[in-house]
Amino acid sequence: MKSDGVDLTLAPLAGDPAGDQSVVFSDWELPEVLPLPGSQALVRHDLGNGLRVIDAMGAMEGDIVLDRHMRGYAAETRARRLMTLRQQGQVLRLTWGEWSYQVIISEFTPVWRQFYEI
Repeated sequence: MKSDGVDLTLAPLAGDPAGDQSVVFSDWELPEVLPLPGSQALVRHDLGNGLRVIDAMGAMEGDIVLDRHMRGYAAETRARRLMTLRQQGQVLRLTWGEWSYQVIISEFTPVWRQFYEI
């Protein structure tokens, strides 16, 4: 994903007017691609007379997975912030461009390379 002035922001839904808990990814921190998986939940009924009935039960959004490095003087601080957000299990808003999703960080595995690159 090229930046083109678009940042990817992960922020609490409410209660953070100063943006202190927000984490912003920009420029080379943005993923090259960002898959948005989804499917339709279906129930299939095979009837005894050879007929089949398929009921659509609703949209099922898949997991959004980010796999990038954080770089810069605040990389460690931002990684700790993401760890805290994961531990709290709170609902967050993930936004970039015209896209916006409510998410919960289910897994975060920081890999420390240097204090400026995680």
